[in-house]
Amino acid sequence: MEKKAHVDNDPPRKIPYERWLRQQERAKELGRPGPEKGEIVEENGKKFMVIPGKPWFNASKHMDLFVNGLGQCDNVGKRALEEIEKHAQERFFIFIHFEDPDREGHKYGEGSPEYKEAIKACDNWLGQIVDKLKKLGIYEQTLIYVTTDHGFDKGKKTHSYAPHTWLATNDKNIIRNGDRADIAPTILKRFGVDLKSLKPALDGIPLDEPAPERKAPPQPPQKKQAKPRKTESASLITVQ
Repeated sequence: MEKKAHVDNDPPRKIPYERWLRQQERAKELGRPGPEKGEIVEENGKKFMVIPGKPWFNASKHMDLFVNGLGQCDNVGKRALEEIEKHAQERFFIFIHFEDPDREGHKYGEGSPEYKEAIKACDNWLGQIVDKLKKLGIYEQTLIYVTTDHGFDKGKKTHSYAPHTWLATNDKNIIRNGDRADIAPTILKRFGVDLKSLKPALDGIPLDEPAPERKAPPQPPQKKQAKPRKTESASLITVQ
């Protein structure tokens, strides 16, 4: 249950190439981002732009419930309370994402009244969720993890380099601070997933295990530059 653009599960699409080109030209005229790109294929003498399915296209089909694009936190919070009450007597996992702080931060900037109010609104819904768990008598048996996807550049509408975040939880097994990459393996381990069986392996280390101290650099890593290729017109290639 999430901000639509972050976990889209749209299926693959095949668009006639000429139509795709017209969309691209139109977007350029209006100064807007162009249409999504994919792979150009030819079938029976006709060209198509094949755009792959979104990241959650396959995974969403294997979930009991996948709801995307609810929008404001009031819609997300109400639906979350409904689902928690519906499944209170079962073992469940629910991922709830409130988009409001991200939206208001990009629109009005970090530290703006709109940004602060969005954070307060989400905090209010978190309180309602905790109250619901307690009312249903399952709070003590429920692990809660609250975190962010990123911060914002101070006083700005961007997050060009905002690597720091926080994690609030009632999981008493957690013994240390860590990296954002440690959150996923922590939750998976608590659900009994064998982390060694995951391929490719996760970057993080569960927060109930010791780990070396890792700190984000004060500045973003510099772009790496490859050596110029030996061609008739040598050029410098920047790898990002």
